[in-house]
Amino acid sequence: ELLELAIKVFEAEDPFYTNHAAKVEAMSLAIGRRLQWSGEMLETLRYACRFHDIGMMGAIYELTSQEISLSDKEYARIKYHPIIGYTIAVPLDNAYPISEANFQHHEFLDGTGYPNGIAGEKLRTEARILAFSEIFIGLLSDRPHRKGRTFAEATKEIATFVPEKLDENILKAFQEEQEVIRKDLQALIPNR
Repeated sequence: ELLELAIKVFEAEDPFYTNHAAKVEAMSLAIGRRLQWSGEMLETLRYACRFHDIGMMGAIYELTSQEISLSDKEYARIKYHPIIGYTIAVPLDNAYPISEANFQHHEFLDGTGYPNGIAGEKLRTEARILAFSEIFIGLLSDRPHRKGRTFAEATKEIATFVPEKLDENILKAFQEEQEVIRKDLQALIPNR
């Protein structure tokens, strides 16, 4: 409960992150259901989504809210947030094993992600879903440096990441649940 409150406070501080975890959660759970995940797997995915960016709080978040380009050093600091999130999530693993998914949620199938360049079959499926959903929600969301894309534009753009960076089975599940996801996100992202 304390971590959930911390996420809500973090997201409330910036209009660019309002309901971010809820958006990622709604989308990820729709994909998980399409992949026929069990109740326990979905519940673990739910908590991984809620806490995937908990490592962003504090000084790292301040970097992402800048309207200027980041230096290499600043970008390296941002890439550290999955490690911080992993450390915070490890104690939750007894109830919901989410720390590894949180650690890997910015990794790509081709090994070009961060923080460790984990690739291929070494990536947990929860992390693959999180990465897909996080990118899609990021495309929809307004940022200091650009306006968010429409649902149709984001759908077209995310397909360009498959199969090199993102899992094509997750893209297929997303496409099959697209209308459900659009409806779920409509309340969280007006006018998209």
